[in-house]
Amino acid sequence: MVFRTKTDRWIENGKEQTCDLVDPDKFGEHDYDEEGTSDCKHFCGCWAGPARSGGPVNPFGRCPKNPITPEKRMVELHKDARDLNDRLEKDFKTINNLENKVKVLLGKVELHGKECRRLRKVLSLHESKAAGEYWVWQGDGNDHLESLSGAVLIQADDLRILKEKSDA
Repeated sequence: MVFRTKTDRWIENGKEQTCDLVDPDKFGEHDYDEEGTSDCKHFCGCWAGPARSGGPVNPFGRCPKNPITPEKRMVELHKDARDLNDRLEKDFKTINNLENKVKVLLGKVELHGKECRRLRKVLSLHESKAAGEYWVWQGDGNDHLESLSGAVLIQADDLRILKEKSDA
């Protein structure tokens, strides 16, 4: 069997290192035991462990002794599709959660904006009052609402009378 490979090259500790890369479309993954250092179960000569790994080809790439049959490739594609679907579902849930958080934050921004506008009006009223820039409602018929601007100081009873007139 002839393996189609490419060589990966890198510099490590000042020395050039090489490792053959096996065609991913024709060969499957290496298969190691879950714990400790072990040889690839396909007998390609690669080995991997918690601290070190090695072999004639990239021990974390594709295994030249694990050819992919059409059936095996179909199983891998279905598994990849399920994994991708799972990741997409998780991402959509994350996006949905973030959208909900943004809505909550926008609501808080709106509430803070309303409170800020209310406090500005109160501040403006106090500034007008401190500067003596307000009209004291006399209620003697010489008060003309349409001509007033700025703050107006009025008794509650007079305000109720004005409201009743405007509602009628």
